[in-house]
Amino acid sequence: MAEQTRIIMDELKILDFFHELKKEEDPVLIWAKTQGGPERKLFFCHVHHCNLVDYEVGILNNIAEEHFAKYCEEGADVFVYSQKDSMLLKSTIKRLHNNLLVFEFPKKINIVADEMKLSIHKTIESLDPKKKQLKELKSIPKKFDEHGVEIETSEDQKRYSMLRAAPRGTAEKGQIAKIQVSRGGQTLGNTTHNVFDISRGGISLLSTKPREIQKDDHITILEINNDPPPFPLEGVVVSIKRIDLTEIKYRIGIKFNQ
Repeated sequence: MAEQTRIIMDELKILDFFHELKKEEDPVLIWAKTQGGPERKLFFCHVHHCNLVDYEVGILNNIAEEHFAKYCEEGADVFVYSQKDSMLLKSTIKRLHNNLLVFEFPKKINIVADEMKLSIHKTIESLDPKKKQLKELKSIPKKFDEHGVEIETSEDQKRYSMLRAAPRGTAEKGQIAKIQVSRGGQTLGNTTHNVFDISRGGISLLSTKPREIQKDDHITILEINNDPPPFPLEGVVVSIKRIDLTEIKYRIGIKFNQ
């Protein structure tokens, strides 16, 4: 029997949903019609407040420069979706100011079934040009070098950098990282690498040996420029790309553990 969408109308249960989203700082997506036309705009937000006194829910836009007032207006319909809980609701915009949007406390929320989730994700994708472009990039056939490693050209790197959610900072020239590599629970030894780039979520290192490091290897950052990091830095290799065809040069993508 196919999974069915559940409808929750208990105000206290709905309130608990929003309180949990706020507490855990889980993102919610909203979309509404733009001013003066049928086009819709997608916003990535977090819950700011929720109460039954004013009978309202407030959300904050994660992108400070995109003010709600530019795309929404009071009295317009708004759709809110939490991917974590598969929660979908429709409400009415009560008021808005810059990055704060307040809508009427919903009379019901839907915990959607898988079939509807697929439809919602298609809607989100159609409203989010970055996700659409990223999907198109991923659909391009991959190329591999003589060692079976995927090739990523400088043009590919530029395209991905524009669509990447977490900004990466180019490492200062000459930065060296000393790492410890473990595979299958066994420590393989220590190696040193030039740092390619770094972000809050990970680091990319350069290697000149095609099979020196493998995907899913566990990495511990021991030193950067001969200094130990101020706190433990450990992660897993999530990608290996050949980034130079004139010489053997690989970018090792490492995602830090949470």
